[in-house]
Amino acid sequence: MNKHIAAMLLGVALMAVALAFVTRFGAEDAPPVAEAPDGAVISAEASAVLPQPQAQGAAVSQPPARGGAGTQAAGRAVAPQPPALAPEWSGAITGLSLRFRNPGMFLSLEADRPVQLKYFILSNPDRLVVDIAGRWQGVRAPAIPGNNLVKSARVGRQGNADRLVLDMFVPLRRHELRRISATAAELYFQ
Repeated sequence: MNKHIAAMLLGVALMAVALAFVTRFGAEDAPPVAEAPDGAVISAEASAVLPQPQAQGAAVSQPPARGGAGTQAAGRAVAPQPPALAPEWSGAITGLSLRFRNPGMFLSLEADRPVQLKYFILSNPDRLVVDIAGRWQGVRAPAIPGNNLVKSARVGRQGNADRLVLDMFVPLRRHELRRISATAAELYFQ
């Protein structure tokens, strides 16, 4: 057991030396520095931990040199790390439903954060389009109850908004958006 711990500590020390070498001279100049127990060669390139893979020859972000040596290492410019590629969610849609009330329908929307909506009517074919500004989790087409207004529903992205499109059987005669709160709204149409 002690041999395993000693081997791990030796590996960590070798990685630290390799990382220091890479920081000072650059990864392309670094020779292999150790051999792992399974026979694989651990190089200075492999020991440098980067948050994301980078293209061959790309500038690598490095910490500033000590002792006032400047911000260039081995003739290469130091570049900032790219941001993480995770989506920036505006929040979650907690409720999206259609309710039939003769002679029209209500589209209800609820979110866990304040939401900005805009809607418009298109013809040929007749559609009701609702844009929800931002990128929201949980945007799904609502179930369509039996009715004579809405044929189908679908969702997608348009610009910087999640979009809900309701395909209509007939052109809309009346429509009105009513804000219930900052996180909820109801759209009546007939």
